[in-house]
Amino acid sequence: KISLRRQRMGSLPIEPEDYALNANALIEQQRRVLEAQHRAGEAAKADVPEDEILEALCTMYKGKPLPEDWDPNSHPYFMTDVAAEEAKGNPMVEGFRALAMPDPPEEIAEDFKKKGNDALKRGPKYYRDAVEFYTQAITAKSPIAKNNSVYYSNRAAVQLLRKNYGKVVEDTEEALKLDDRNVKAYYRAARALSSLQKYNLCIEKCEAGLLIDPVNKDIKKELAVALARKKDKDDAAKKIEAANAKKLMEESSKGRKVRDAIKERGIVMGQVVFANPTKAEPTIDRSGL
Repeated sequence: KISLRRQRMGSLPIEPEDYALNANALIEQQRRVLEAQHRAGEAAKADVPEDEILEALCTMYKGKPLPEDWDPNSHPYFMTDVAAEEAKGNPMVEGFRALAMPDPPEEIAEDFKKKGNDALKRGPKYYRDAVEFYTQAITAKSPIAKNNSVYYSNRAAVQLLRKNYGKVVEDTEEALKLDDRNVKAYYRAARALSSLQKYNLCIEKCEAGLLIDPVNKDIKKELAVALARKKDKDDAAKKIEAANAKKLMEESSKGRKVRDAIKERGIVMGQVVFANPTKAEPTIDRSGL
């Protein structure tokens, strides 16, 4: 985070040595100032007398003197005349202002993405954390569409591992809206659709992904699996359909025989008077009676 803020400050040279402080001394000084401010604030909340607060601060700094030629006003924490220091060209004024500025959304989003990646690498126990980090990356609202596509696709990858196939389909759809050349989104969508036995849609995603990356081995493999499973499913459906058709034909033939026998005997059928609890169908025996 500090490095990103330094980038925002550009090439502005900030050399602590120019103010009679070396880098380590500056860091240590800042740490002590923050500690002192925190303790003073806590003491103020607890209604500790001011003289006790000052005594505590003196004790903290006792035996740790700063360089004699150091001007407290040159440091942002102790400045009394910021305008004067800025006029002198004190780079720490601009540096302190840069530190106080909020990070831009694209940097916040990338930071959460990195945390999500780290959580994912740690294994199944941290998948829920990874989903949360990628969600925060999305809600950071980066203005870079391709980056947002990656965040959705990465969250889909975790949901795929968790077998939340419906959520995978949702996230990959969002990813592809933002970047229709996101090959990983096509692949993850295909995997989820195959698991949901939606082979036609799976094949469509595979073919769309291969238009962008024709040599992608993972998508080619997924396409082959989807085609084979679709064939098996279609064959099974045809067998069931044929069996049902045969059954209907047999039932129709029996019905015709019964109707013909009734007609030959001059029997007139009326309305049903008694229910048939067995639901047995009328049949003609071998003798035709």
